[in-house]
Amino acid sequence: MLHCECGREIYTPEDAQRYLGVSRLTLNRYRIDGWLRPMGESGRGWLYSKNGLDECLVLLDKDRRNKEVEYA
Repeated sequence: MLHCECGREIYTPEDAQRYLGVSRLTLNRYRIDGWLRPMGESGRGWLYSKNGLDECLVLLDKDRRNKEVEYA
């Protein structure tokens, strides 16, 4: 994990994968599908904020709960 000048925590793709508990492919799919918005890009790939990762978890949880209701 990195820190920017503003004091925010910045997660590399590897850090973001661990935080979300997903593979690199799933992380990329979340970004492409709009579940996760990167802060920017570096030589190591897209960078993510902790807030962005937390928002992704909330959106995914809501989506899972909606699907459970649909199939119940």
